Amino acid sequence: TKASSADALLMQLAENIQREALDLQDEVKAIRMLHDTLKTVQAVADTVKKSSAWVSKRLALSHPDFGWKAKVLITNGVTEDVEILNVLSHLESLNYSKANELEKALLAGTATRETARAMLKEIKNPKPAKIDAAQEQREQKRSEKQRKAEQEYADEERERTHGTGPLFIED
Repeated sequence: TKASSADALLMQLAENIQREALDLQDEVKAIRMLHDTLKTVQAVADTVKKSSAWVSKRLALSHPDFGWKAKVLITNGVTEDVEILNVLSHLESLNYSKANELEKALLAGTATRETARAMLKEIKNPKPAKIDAAQEQREQKRSEKQRKAEQEYADEERERTHGTGPLFIED
């Protein structure tokens, strides 16, 4: 029957994933098929005897918005590190320049998970720019000038409205 052949396919996919006999692309396709059938991450995780985090990370690779650069790296067999690929995809959506930097490091074989995580953290929580002493002095002078100008304006306004300014002096 149709239901039993679908069940047989699900069992076969689950067994293949459990044996780790699939490359990442095939694994992702199998996880997506299982999820489309079983409908929840937890049901897939239970079926393949993996954690829900493991399943979620692979489902992310099959999402339509998953980064193009990461997809190309998977296709070309550059890396199958799911975490790095997810970070690269995330970087593509946040900062294309940083994504290029990580991609180059991956192609050169110099990127690690720590490298990828650090780049993502840097984009999400940028450090405030360091202000050198000269810049700080310029800022203080600007602030002082601004305060002086505001005070002069306040003094002129007070003179104008209280009758002590030049408009009220009679010849």
